[in-house]
Amino acid sequence: MNFTPIMQATITEIAEKHGLNLQFREAALKLEREPYMPLVIEKIGPHRLSVAHYYVENGDAIADPDMEFFTGDQQWLPYAITQVIGGYQNAVEFNGDCTQILRYAPRLMRSLAEFGEMWAGNIKTQGWLDAKVVYVKNLSEE
Repeated sequence: MNFTPIMQATITEIAEKHGLNLQFREAALKLEREPYMPLVIEKIGPHRLSVAHYYVENGDAIADPDMEFFTGDQQWLPYAITQVIGGYQNAVEFNGDCTQILRYAPRLMRSLAEFGEMWAGNIKTQGWLDAKVVYVKNLSEE
């Protein structure tokens, strides 16, 4: 399996700086930094996280790209991506509650990891650590 340590470190640092608790049941952070599209980091399940850039077209928010990571182990595993060109690609099959990976497509996962690491470098270079916070939401297990 292919992990994304640069993406994990970059997003973890951004989350900590802006008060997003990635351990909470629900968590979301939206950042803005001109001239880039807003960056959104969101928990989408107990062991799953989405990192996406969004733009608005005809009143609809469109993610491009939107990468999903399995965070149930110590290292983040990229498993899916949505892009305007290319659509949705998923490299894994989860168990019923999405807490374990049952099967994966090695070639696609390797491609996702390579893209994720390259994108993480861009996120860091573009200065998202110092971006303007639009919203932050943390909801614990209470």
